Amino acid sequence: MGHHLRRLAPAAAILCGLATFGGGRTAVAPVIATTGLLVPDRACSALCLDDRGSPVFGAAMDHVTIDAGYVFINPRGLEKTSLDASVDGRYLTWVSQYASLTFNLVGYHYAWAGMNEAGLVLSTMALGPLSQPVNDHRLPLDSGVWVQYVLDTCETIECVVASNDRVRIVTVDHYLVTDRWGNAVTIEFPAERLVEHHGDALPVAVLTNMVYADALARWRTHQQSGEPCFTWSSSPARFCIGADRVVSFVPAEDDDEAAIAYAFETLHAMRGEQFSEHSSQWNVVFDVRNRRAWFRTLDQPAIKHVDLADFEPHCGAPVQMLDIQEPLPGDARDGFFDFDFDRALQHFIGFLRAWGVGATDQDLTSVMRRFASFPCRPAPPAVAEAAASRR
Repeated sequence: MGHHLRRLAPAAAILCGLATFGGGRTAVAPVIATTGLLVPDRACSALCLDDRGSPVFGAAMDHVTIDAGYVFINPRGLEKTSLDASVDGRYLTWVSQYASLTFNLVGYHYAWAGMNEAGLVLSTMALGPLSQPVNDHRLPLDSGVWVQYVLDTCETIECVVASNDRVRIVTVDHYLVTDRWGNAVTIEFPAERLVEHHGDALPVAVLTNMVYADALARWRTHQQSGEPCFTWSSSPARFCIGADRVVSFVPAEDDDEAAIAYAFETLHAMRGEQFSEHSSQWNVVFDVRNRRAWFRTLDQPAIKHVDLADFEPHCGAPVQMLDIQEPLPGDARDGFFDFDFDRALQHFIGFLRAWGVGATDQDLTSVMRRFASFPCRPAPPAVAEAAASRR
């Protein structure tokens, strides 16, 4: 099955690198099998605000047409195995230590963005056209599965960084990650090598669709000289808009929702339709202090929210899912339903068919069955006690 899955390299965020100008979907299939599509622009954005010592994390998925997807509540305690083997024939296995809430474009277990119960948050953006990470001895994971792996297993950015010694991300995307203490890191692969920015190397936690060091240099030039950030791409302009607003943010005392509103306003200011055909299809804001996700879509602009604490996502209970376009303003808890294999499969197949991915329905059904049938493994007592204390 692995040779078919290597054709599924679109993973969650490569969507932000695809375009349908002039109905050009038929050109996507050979590109998905390599690194990404050279298009006039990409328009995904992410940022992190410091709200009185706790992060508020915003992410936007901007695209011309793509807007369907699901929100999943992923349980702790599942024993998982990767789909592809390393060069020496090994597969990655892990147990989900943390429950998580994820926003999935491609399908179940291919997360685009998410937050776990330990307060780790991340989002994905396309970064191309670049070469893929070097094929080496590490255990390979597709981008969206890697996002889920990190949410399953990590509490800190140090854990995320350390995992790169063991796991190789096989698609050309890059990521903004933060933990509940507000520590942030970017992860990207210019020139086939891993580059991380954190601490002093990450003076502003913003990411668009260009290499972080290049975007940061352009923003600093913009600050010093007033030189416009817009060039051939909207990425520098969106980075500068986001960075200016992040450094200007002043938290409101005892008002969590003020930071949420500011994050949504920032995503709106960075929206892709200011610069290209891309529309801001999804806006998601994670309130880490309260383990709450706020979100809206272009079709359903009323802001919804969902609290991870409202669920008891342990292994053995049905996975919960929500159509992101469900018209439920306010608390979206009642819109969630037990995992529906047929709906999840049809979304998965439909998404990949729309982008010309050359895998059979039988292969894609096998992938979905693999994800839907991970067995339970009881957590060690210390892990179980830690999980209980967070609820």
